[in-house]
Amino acid sequence: GGQRKFCDKLQMVFDKGLYDPANEPDIAYPYLFSYFKGDEWRTQKTVNDLLTKYYTARPDGIPGNEDTGTMSAWAIFRLPAPRCRSRVCIPITLAILHTRSPLRCSTR
Repeated sequence: GGQRKFCDKLQMVFDKGLYDPANEPDIAYPYLFSYFKGDEWRTQKTVNDLLTKYYTARPDGIPGNEDTGTMSAWAIFRLPAPRCRSRVCIPITLAILHTRSPLRCSTR
C-alpha cells in the first residue's frame, strides 16, 4: 500500500460519509493522517469539518451515546487552541465551568 494509498483510502472514509461519530472507535480516524509527513494538515481540517457537521448547540447536538461523556469530551478537547509543536496535534481549550454550589468531598 504505502502512505499515499493509506491516506487516500482514509480520506475516502470521510468523503463517502462512511465515518460514524456515534461509533466510538471511529473518533480516532482523523488523527491517523498525523502519522504521515505532509498529510498532518488533514487531521486539523477533518476535525474542524467534523465539529461543524456533527456538533451543535441543539438538544441533539452530540452524536451517539453520551452516557459516559466520550462524545462531548472529544469535542471539548478539539476546540481551537494555540499552535501545537508535537507530531500529533490535539488542541486543548480550557473551559470555565460555573456551578451553583461547590463540590464537597467527604472523608467518611
